[in-house]
Amino acid sequence: MPSRSDLVRYLYGEPLIARPGTGDNYSNSEFAVLTSIIEHASHQSYVDYLRHDVLASENIADVWLGATRSRARRLHEVATYDHPGVSDSQVDMTPGVKAANAYGGQVVTENTEGVGGLITSTGTVARMLARHAVWNIGAREFGTRYGEMDGTGAAAVSRHDGLDFAYAFNRRITTPEHDGIKGQIDRFLDAYGSRL
Repeated sequence: MPSRSDLVRYLYGEPLIARPGTGDNYSNSEFAVLTSIIEHASHQSYVDYLRHDVLASENIADVWLGATRSRARRLHEVATYDHPGVSDSQVDMTPGVKAANAYGGQVVTENTEGVGGLITSTGTVARMLARHAVWNIGAREFGTRYGEMDGTGAAAVSRHDGLDFAYAFNRRITTPEHDGIKGQIDRFLDAYGSRL
């Protein structure tokens, strides 16, 4: 399996696709590079840096690196993935070896900590929302953020009334599904939130 160092060396040789001023400046690849920069500057693994230097002041320690191979996953980590496709494996680099996309075909969680390879509880996400912005850097502010990968879908919501929530599923959740789920939770909290 390629390491993040292998991935970053490859990325250094690639031309930038997203150009400043074009309106499309988001790139998961740059988060992989940023993860390596943080590790180099902090002399710690990215997960240790997060736990010790960022999350310790929040009393949060339940952040781990996810596992691509199903047999290496933590208890309560996504157990199955629902993506039906296969592609060249990124876990077994033998030429011609195929893998289900979620099991190394598209994302290798072990080398993409800053891209989406971290796991935590929804309770931890909700606790973070009580003090921090869901979209931006800074203090808590009203907002919603959806995330999805093969095998999982999650949301983080900060409401105007101060009630924050997060949820996660063990299958991919589309944006319309997210909108429906969030809408149901919002309606419940609008009706009963003052009693919580």
